[in-house]
Amino acid sequence: EKYRSLFNISPSAILLLDLNGRLIDFNPATSDIFEKSFSSLMRVKFPFEVIVLEGEIKSFNNFLQIYHKGKKNNIFEIKVQISEKKIKWLEIFPSFLERDGRLYAIQLEVRDVTQKKQSRENLLKLTKALENSINSVLILNLNHRINYINASGHRLFGIKKGTEVLGKKITDFFPGRLKNEIKNILKTLPKEKQYKGFECEITNKAGKAIPLEVCFYVIEDTDKKTIGIVAVIQDISDRLEKERKLRESEERFRIVTQTAIDSIFIKDLTGHYLDVNPAMALLFKTSRENLIGKRDKDLFGIKESSRIHRDEKKIIDGNIIIEESEKDIFGEKITFHVVKVPLRDNTGRVVGIAGIARDITEIKKAQQAREESDLKFRLSFENSPDSILWIEPSTEKIIECNKSAERLLELSREKILGLKYSEIFSLRNGKCLKKDLKYSSGENEDELITKSGKRKIINISTSVICFKDLKIIQQILHDITEKKISEERLRQSEEKYRILVDNLSEALYSVKNGVFTSLSKTVFDIFGYTEEELIGTESWNLAVPEKREWIKDQMFEKASKNDYSPLQVECLRKDGSRCFIELRLSNKTGQNQFIGLIRDVTEEKNVKDSLRESKGQFYTLVENANDGILIIQDGKIRFANKMILRILDYSQEEILGKDFKSIIPKSLFPEAESLHVSIAETGDSLNSYETQFIRKNGDIVEVDISSGSVQFKGQPAIISICL
Repeated sequence: EKYRSLFNISPSAILLLDLNGRLIDFNPATSDIFEKSFSSLMRVKFPFEVIVLEGEIKSFNNFLQIYHKGKKNNIFEIKVQISEKKIKWLEIFPSFLERDGRLYAIQLEVRDVTQKKQSRENLLKLTKALENSINSVLILNLNHRINYINASGHRLFGIKKGTEVLGKKITDFFPGRLKNEIKNILKTLPKEKQYKGFECEITNKAGKAIPLEVCFYVIEDTDKKTIGIVAVIQDISDRLEKERKLRESEERFRIVTQTAIDSIFIKDLTGHYLDVNPAMALLFKTSRENLIGKRDKDLFGIKESSRIHRDEKKIIDGNIIIEESEKDIFGEKITFHVVKVPLRDNTGRVVGIAGIARDITEIKKAQQAREESDLKFRLSFENSPDSILWIEPSTEKIIECNKSAERLLELSREKILGLKYSEIFSLRNGKCLKKDLKYSSGENEDELITKSGKRKIINISTSVICFKDLKIIQQILHDITEKKISEERLRQSEEKYRILVDNLSEALYSVKNGVFTSLSKTVFDIFGYTEEELIGTESWNLAVPEKREWIKDQMFEKASKNDYSPLQVECLRKDGSRCFIELRLSNKTGQNQFIGLIRDVTEEKNVKDSLRESKGQFYTLVENANDGILIIQDGKIRFANKMILRILDYSQEEILGKDFKSIIPKSLFPEAESLHVSIAETGDSLNSYETQFIRKNGDIVEVDISSGSVQFKGQPAIISICL
């Protein structure tokens, strides 16, 4: 009975087999291990309809072979497939039962060692992982002595693998004050369980300084009792170098964005500006803080912002946009070359838009002027009343001519090209022409006899030009009869220039040593003086008396530095009235001689002064309004006027920053909050509702509120007017 009792409660499967390998008897644990019922196991031959995948024992005959070889006390492991999805490792200890010296039965004790096997495999994997880890891993006992160190640890401390380090204290590898710091950290571990991010620097045996990050973790048994410590030491040289390079990169980026003359900006997916550089703030004559939170419609108007929004949908889809666009900035048309790219997070998802806008207004003007110049040159060349010839210097052959040359020489272009002078001209002073061709310089008058025998007195101007990297002699043949026409055209051109200058909105002037030498008509319109009254006078005498010495010093200082930035000066007109002008040196024409521009900015200054005054009046009106006014932003009260302070009995210091919901009864807050959310989402101007406020002393006061959306300090907010 005792044997049967032990037999039944044994955690191991105990099986009794006859010499044919069939089960004679087995305990309950057998059904659990082989996952088969009692009835299905009885009288079934080993291995009981399971598949043996690995191991020395494949069938019952293997036991008989073991018996005859005398291996009676061996333990065998086999890997079996219990079911389609389940595999187990079994440990088998066979006992051979004899009677009268003859084998009559075999008893098997079978244990499920699957978990043990997996634990060994996992331990082997862990050991390999530790050995191959790029981090140094040390396992310490509770006395902080090293029980294990991996290969990276040997390399880190410059210790050969064969060197005995086990049993040494970890603090022995950290010199000076680091030893005490490590000791203090280790003292805290039993309570804290871990310590991360201790950074230090050591010098290994090779004399190399190595920056480290050290982390400590306690090792606990199944009862949560500390049995050891793991130290993970990481060489952070690469990380620190990357951080240094990142800081340098960020600093370069900051310097580039802060000093760039191009406007650089970042926007979120809703079109709000998240950041702008100083150049963009300067473009809009405001601060960076005032631009953040604004949208394109605030800067460029609804029509242009709609176009920008359509284009930026493509950027959100991952495209890059490069375009030229013209925008109205304070009434001035400015052309920008714009590059916009999607801004992505570390997962590759588009989270915003980054852009660079370069003012190419002057470039476009120059390009347009160049194209117009090329066109004008071509038109001028073809349609010039003067005859123009291009001559190849070495052969003296004509390689190009214009229509006037065809008319002058009475030959078609096809017949002129390729001819030499000697084949076309009969000149009184041929030697002079040959000299001009040789040296490509000079101007001569001579008589030309055409092929038809006509005589024409011409002026020959010779010069060298470069065309497509080739040196070409250009000769312009002037009919003397056309000279007067040219002079008249020149006079007319000068007159047009004078009319243009006199009708400029800005006055043109020239000075020498600060004394007016010439003035356009607009100067007299600004100050009321005649030309005779101003020519020869010192320019700074137009300023009010108290500013004359200052403007004199400024003008000479700017002239010495070639500084053409404008000066704003208060001046006296002839009638004694005061005006404000913007004075600017435009160009240096000689020793202490300059030309410049004067612009009357009196009206512009008055408008700006009026605008500042109106802002102050508006603030006074809001602060002293008969209605209570609150501005709520992010659920906090950001502004409260005097009337709302009287209604709620709070001081300015007490109410600013207070939660809006703290002054509304809990039962009414959901309604107010819902309305605020609706206003924020829809941008509604005003919505009215009745509610109650809680005064400082706890009293309830009934109020009518009209709420709407506003921008407060560049961010969306809710304004509430309370009656």
